[in-house]
Amino acid sequence: MTADELRLPSAPPGSYLRWIAFWREIESSLLPQRDTDAARVLFSGEDARLFADIARRIADQAEDARRAGVATLSPVVRLPETEDRVAAVTALAKAFARRRKWLDSHGLPAEVAPLQNDLIDLRDLVLSTLVETAYRYAFEASQHDGQVTDQPD
Repeated sequence: MTADELRLPSAPPGSYLRWIAFWREIESSLLPQRDTDAARVLFSGEDARLFADIARRIADQAEDARRAGVATLSPVVRLPETEDRVAAVTALAKAFARRRKWLDSHGLPAEVAPLQNDLIDLRDLVLSTLVETAYRYAFEASQHDGQVTDQPD
């Protein structure tokens, strides 16, 4: 794993595949409305490109793990290109949070089944991992800058 990569929480490969399939189903159902303000967050801008890349990477790793009979997987995703790891992880966490907020405020399209509880747990664990990683990177950067002497609790 390189400095511009991040390891996501461990889960069965099928869970990651179902989570990605859930979002793809939402995106497919909204494709005819992709130019509306409500759907724009899913189809345009940096968040959309970021999620397309991450979803592809996770799906590829999960498919490989499932074919190999691996029980659990901790996918590795590439951070957005920047010199600042804190900014990259923060951008990723904010993108995940915006998608979650979008779903909470717009609800599911009628033809999409609700996210199952185990996938809600996985989503929340991924988001908390991103936030914790951003915090850790910020702390490490501040150590190098001499700004902080003790790691917070």
